[in-house]
Amino acid sequence: MISEKRVAKFKASLRYAVFIGIILLLVASTLSGCITKNNDSSEPQPDDVLWESYTINWNDSHNWMTVMGTGYENSTSFTIDNSSFISFNFTIEARFEPVPFNPEGYLNFTITRTTGNDTDGIIVVWSEEWNGETESIITDNMSMVLMQNLAENDTIDFELRIRALGRDSGISGGSQDYFITTMRVVISPMIGPIDIVM
Repeated sequence: MISEKRVAKFKASLRYAVFIGIILLLVASTLSGCITKNNDSSEPQPDDVLWESYTINWNDSHNWMTVMGTGYENSTSFTIDNSSFISFNFTIEARFEPVPFNPEGYLNFTITRTTGNDTDGIIVVWSEEWNGETESIITDNMSMVLMQNLAENDTIDFELRIRALGRDSGISGGSQDYFITTMRVVISPMIGPIDIVM
């Protein structure tokens, strides 16, 4: 017969072996992630297509300092080369004080587009004008979203243009016409084919 002392020693050895086995299993499973290649890699694969939206901010302002009405014009442009959703957000603050016997001040904001193959010519996408009918401050906020489908190897050029006329209506310089504009354009490329249901 086997003595109790040997059975107790065997049980202790068995517990020790199980404990060591569990530790080795935990160490092996921890290291397996570091040693083997991860199939769910966050790194882009060569055939993956990455699309990122990007934003264009354009701020402009002008304060007239002359009693004679003078014009102002400024523009910026950007080009897209893939089919995209384009979101425009335009904010203005302006004052154009009416002057007797003179043309009133105004602010005109226009967005035009031209395709790279130039078959359509220049197309006015959006045009808005504010004028100085009263001497109060004008504020406005407008938004528009366009979807542009492009043929392969084609581009679209957009131009944002501000035209204005204003003056300093007071001799003391306290009634200047002015405007402050902020334009934010977000361009989000389209992913995959777009089905438009009518």
